Amino acid sequence: MASLKRFVQQYFPTILLLMAAGGFAMIAAELLLTSHTDGLQMVGLIASVIGLILGVVALFMSGQKARDIIAILFIVLSISGLLGVLQHAGARADDAQSAAPPLASLSLSGLALLGAAVLLGMGQPRTADVRAGKQSGRRNARSAR
Repeated sequence: MASLKRFVQQYFPTILLLMAAGGFAMIAAELLLTSHTDGLQMVGLIASVIGLILGVVALFMSGQKARDIIAILFIVLSISGLLGVLQHAGARADDAQSAAPPLASLSLSGLALLGAAVLLGMGQPRTADVRAGKQSGRRNARSAR
């Protein structure tokens, strides 16, 4: 269990980005399987695919500016979920028998905001040389005492 805990702690941002990307993939799959592809319904599918792409691209970004840009794109993408809630509410108002789930679209918003939070919360990546220099510096300071 300790090794699993170390692994999760070491790769926590990566794991969260993978989970967000996987969530977007699941939403896209669900929308395709339920034929949620007519007219404005395509917005959800397109947003899911964009979220999946942003999540995967974010895994390979190392620069802070690039991560900030992707975080902003995630925040903009989260608006699609709010638009979906309004669209579903309109469908339910027009047809009392509508099967449109009222809050289902918010899963897009939640995943997008999760991706943005992960990217904004990530620290500046360090190189192995910088870490090695700090460690050896600490060891030297301890030795001098």
